[in-house]
Parts: sequence; structure tokens; C-alpha cells
Amino acid sequence: MNHINLSALDLNLLVTLQVLLKTRNVTVASQHLHKTQSAVSHALNRLREQFGDPLLVRSGNEMRLTSRAHDLIEPLETLLHQTQALYAERGSFDPARLTRTFTLATVDYSEALFLPELLQCMAREAPQAGINQRYVGSDPEAMVQQGDLDLAVLVSYRELSGLMTKTLFTDELICVVREEHPRLRCDADLTLDTFVNESHLLISPRGKPGSYVDNHLKQLGLRRHVAATSSYFLSAPFAITKTDHILTMPRRLARRLIDEGWPLRALTPPIELPTFRMVLLFHQRMQNDPANRWLRELIEECCYSSVEQ
Repeated sequence: MNHINLSALDLNLLVTLQVLLKTRNVTVASQHLHKTQSAVSHALNRLREQFGDPLLVRSGNEMRLTSRAHDLIEPLETLLHQTQALYAERGSFDPARLTRTFTLATVDYSEALFLPELLQCMAREAPQAGINQRYVGSDPEAMVQQGDLDLAVLVSYRELSGLMTKTLFTDELICVVREEHPRLRCDADLTLDTFVNESHLLISPRGKPGSYVDNHLKQLGLRRHVAATSSYFLSAPFAITKTDHILTMPRRLARRLIDEGWPLRALTPPIELPTFRMVLLFHQRMQNDPANRWLRELIEECCYSSVEQ
């Protein structure tokens, strides 16, 4: 193993490197760092010398990362967060002084359950902090891994290096129809034959085919008619109030909508469907970050409160 003389290195350059790897632009990096463009260019030259690699190379009108630079992204993020934690005073974190805006990705299902309580709590505890709420998109796991998201709240997730999860709550699927559905008035009306022969509205947040319901029906040698697919848990019930389709959706959200006066009727599915977990996803480099940990605990409290209602 080669021993490197750390005293001969300028470790402040790693902060500049982190910004350069994210922005891939010397001018933009200089603005983020509040330094001159010349200073950042000089720092990049020194980094290239230290790592023995060009790190960023020009391709047309843009800069691209070398393979070595790509390999540095994750360990660099981890190192800098650990360094911040090393110097942070225990017990010194005060959310009232927090001015950070957190980027959080989730689906509108979980957002509807915990976001109102979360915003109320943040207004009390951290009035200067903010939330940048995003829809999950196609690959939120990679965005958490790369540092583009602080947290993600997901129904299911893809395991990637460095990702950690915390179960917020479990839920189950039920069927809902409009209150004045001409054929489905109670659980006894929703037999398996009826379920298969009626038309359905499918919720697919990531736009992918298939679902728990369709997988189960396939095992029984059955297939239902999906009349339409929606990416959103909240727009789908709107459509149900105006059609005779069946919607299979999370029980907690369905009960909240019905309790708030939506003209919907909840029915028990005629097939046995698995429960599922709603998980909070974050990167291990953020595990001991005081602000991130505070937000994780706050979300957990808000989810617990909404589940208990």
C-alpha cells in the first residue's frame, strides 16, 4: 500500500473538486465557491497534478468527467460529510437557525399523508428552512446516491451502494369505486368474476407496466381490463368519481379521501394482495448529518401521526 504524505497536499482543493464534479463547469463552479474563475482554473490544474488524471476534459462545448473523476464522486461526498461531522460540536445543532432547503422526492400518495403535518412542524421548529418537493421520477435511488436528493420516500426501492432505509409505515391495497356505482354497492358485489370483467384504472407512479394486482391475477390464469393508467394517486380518484372503473389504491389514502367527503366507496378486493412498506431512503454519508437526521426524524413523527389519525 502506498503511503501518501497528507501534509504535502492541500485538502481544501477537495471542496473545489466536489463542486467541479457536480457543475462540470469552471465558471459555474467559481460562482458557487465565490472565487474568481482564474482561481478555480488554477485549483483544477493542481487537482489534475495530484490525481495524475485530467478529471474534466472538453468535448465540444461542454466538459465531461473522466472515468477516474466518476469514481471519485461517491467517496468524495462521503469524506467531506464525515469531515463536517468530525468538526461539528455535539448538541450544537439548532433547527431554529437552519436556513437549508432540503430536496425530497416522493409520490403524491405519501405526500398527501405527511406533508401537511411536516410543513406545520417545520414552521414551528425551523421557520427559515425549506422543502423542495419533487415527484419520484424514473430513478430516485440514483439521485439519492449521487447527492441530487437529500431524501426519498418510496413504496419500493432499488438497492444501490451506500443507500440506507427506514420503514415509515405499512399499508395495504383496497378497491374504490364511485359512490353511485350502478353494480358495486357492497363487498358481496365484488366477486372475482366481477372484478375481472369490470374495467379498471391503474396507478403506476414510474410509468412501468404491471402491478401487484396483475401479477396475482396472472398466477390465477386471469387478466383484467385496464382502461387507463395514471401516474398520480390523487388524480386517479378524481377520475373514479366520474366513471364506473375500479381503482385499487392504498387503504390509508382512500380512507382519508372518503373521510374528507369524496364520493367514493371502499370495497375489499376479491383477491389476497400483499401489504407494502413505505420507506425513507437516504445515503449513508448523511446518516450522522445533524440537519438530515433532524428532518428524517421529523418525517417519521409526521407519518406516525398521520397513520394514527
